[in-house]
Amino acid sequence: MKNYKLSPVVFLLVFLILSFNQTTKAQNQAGMPDANFGTNGQVITPSPDNLGTSTIKDFVLQPDGKIVAVGVHVYVDMQTSFLRFLLIRYNTDGSLDPTFGNNGVSSTNFGAFAVANSVALQPDGKILVGGEFLGGSVGRGDRNDAILARYNPNGTLDSSFGNNGFVVTDLALFEEISNEDIRKVIALPDGKILTVGLKYSRHFAYNDLWTSSTVIMRFNTDGTLDDNFGRQGKVITNLLFSSETVLSAALSNDGKLLVWALSDYKNSQRRYVLGKYNQDGSVDTSFAGGGALAFNSQSSGNKFAVFNGQIYVFIYPNLFLYNADGSFNRLLLSQNQLPVAFSDFTVQPDGKIIVAGDIPQAGIYRHGLVRFHPNGQIDTSFGVNGSFIKTTDFHIAPVKLNVQTDGKILLGAIASPGGYGNFAFSRYLGDAQFTDWNNSKRRK
Repeated sequence: MKNYKLSPVVFLLVFLILSFNQTTKAQNQAGMPDANFGTNGQVITPSPDNLGTSTIKDFVLQPDGKIVAVGVHVYVDMQTSFLRFLLIRYNTDGSLDPTFGNNGVSSTNFGAFAVANSVALQPDGKILVGGEFLGGSVGRGDRNDAILARYNPNGTLDSSFGNNGFVVTDLALFEEISNEDIRKVIALPDGKILTVGLKYSRHFAYNDLWTSSTVIMRFNTDGTLDDNFGRQGKVITNLLFSSETVLSAALSNDGKLLVWALSDYKNSQRRYVLGKYNQDGSVDTSFAGGGALAFNSQSSGNKFAVFNGQIYVFIYPNLFLYNADGSFNRLLLSQNQLPVAFSDFTVQPDGKIIVAGDIPQAGIYRHGLVRFHPNGQIDTSFGVNGSFIKTTDFHIAPVKLNVQTDGKILLGAIASPGGYGNFAFSRYLGDAQFTDWNNSKRRK
């Protein structure tokens, strides 16, 4: 029987092949940058005409995989200053979509300053954007009002909606000053539109008392207020009978509305409140034994999400799980399990939790993702031992995290190369088994 010896050349070839396969596997596993998106998985879009700054506030994924992002374009010099709605649509590879607006960008001048906060997509492909109109009412320049605009799929204003494409709503009663905005837009299946925002009022008749309240409005498909909701289409509420600043909102699986707000409670106590509202705008008193959950916290950046009927609540430094009726389920994870400072989170269709954030450290800019199993244990199959951390030459502040229908993970952020704000997106590989997942099952 002959003894065969492999030559050094063969050993070298085997080693190179194994190394190549391991590298390829690492590059292609969930949590690694998607090389088919932008440059090495990242896209940074400067302000229109490279003027001023732009700040991303929200984005939505279209059924065809394109991304619609909204925010504000700010430009100031010695002669001109403006704040405008800024909409940008990206193709699936991260390039600007030339069929939208002006080569992918739509910057809208409403005749006064306007800031876009939230975007939603209607079933017909039209785009809803809510925000704040800083022009004030006629003769009352000290007032800011809520603005809701609707765009055609090509980025032009839909003239069949409201007043040539937008609606400005003044909610002032007898206050000397009242400022309103829209912070969340939700497109309902029947074509109607829910908005959730803030009303901040100075009451002249009560020793100039300032109060803030949550405002929920429902609009018909043409932009008129729906008289079958609340009082003439509006609900103005304070769940803890104190000043309340709304932060976000989402629909629960039963079609009712969950609203997330920060309340200045008794004796200057700060409480985060999660309230639930019926479809007619009344408080759902069956939720949490009275209509709302309250959390003590002095931290900012706390958030919530709804997935499969359950409610995920991040109150620094912990992420908790609550049942659909508002009852406590369990603690999922704590900040000390995170290699990043929390910015946002989302839930995959299998219940795994992805958290985005950055690492504050003087002179070094790092941000990234980390993924956990549904039981709160870190998922070591994601990225590098559970996370992917990226170092950059400038600050990138994560804003919103979402999962595409193909399982890929999309992070919207504010990038500041050269000190200027820009829209930024990073995309990471996901789990291939979620290709057929319907993204509408996870609402946020």
